[in-house]
Amino acid sequence: MNKSVWALMATAALCAAFTSCASSKTSSDVLAAYGDTGAYESTAIASTPLSTANVTRYPTTLGDFDPIQLDEFFAMTLSFGKLKVKQITKFYLAPRSNTIEIYYRGGANSLCFIINQQSREGIIKAAQTFLEKQESQTLVDEKPTNTNSFYSGICDVWWGVATPANGAKNAKFHTNCKFIDGLPYFVIRFASAPSTTTQSTYSPYEELYFSPAQLRVFCDQIEQENLQSLVDEVSVKAYAY
Repeated sequence: MNKSVWALMATAALCAAFTSCASSKTSSDVLAAYGDTGAYESTAIASTPLSTANVTRYPTTLGDFDPIQLDEFFAMTLSFGKLKVKQITKFYLAPRSNTIEIYYRGGANSLCFIINQQSREGIIKAAQTFLEKQESQTLVDEKPTNTNSFYSGICDVWWGVATPANGAKNAKFHTNCKFIDGLPYFVIRFASAPSTTTQSTYSPYEELYFSPAQLRVFCDQIEQENLQSLVDEVSVKAYAY
């Protein structure tokens, strides 16, 4: 066999060896990328979980207008175990702060309760529960407590002998059912709270009762859609051209 043939054979063998090594390395790199068993190993991807909190944001103002007087409503207070009708005529919507203000005299004090939209909506939902149970006669005759309340919220309260001169912010209140003379009434219990203006002074504990009929009227008056309509009417008059 001549030298040229041997040279060709040697070259072919050398190429085959290089090809085999290259193929082996490529397969090894691919397996390494997927793992020794050849199974794909997924890369962990950091993800930001979506928040499940349903946070309701309430408007802090409805318009730059003075307080709007609302229609009077009737409620009741309890005196020596007997209900006494309370005709509340000083009842306002404060558009600048989106609050309602309830003024009346309770015992020796002149009182003012300022209630924001969130607490108003809580009262309405509590009232709906009370009315549904009252209609289905499923209300339970038990002592009102913070634990068995329909809804607990906060409000600002002002009080004083002549005028509401002392104030407490974020005072707690609770809504319950209370049976009186065998009949259920919806009651808002305003807890005593420390004064933010005078040290060692607390607001008086107060209860405001509603019959089912009185409660429906009150809830209709504090419904946000109805309050907004009043502000819209004032706005139309204010900006009439």
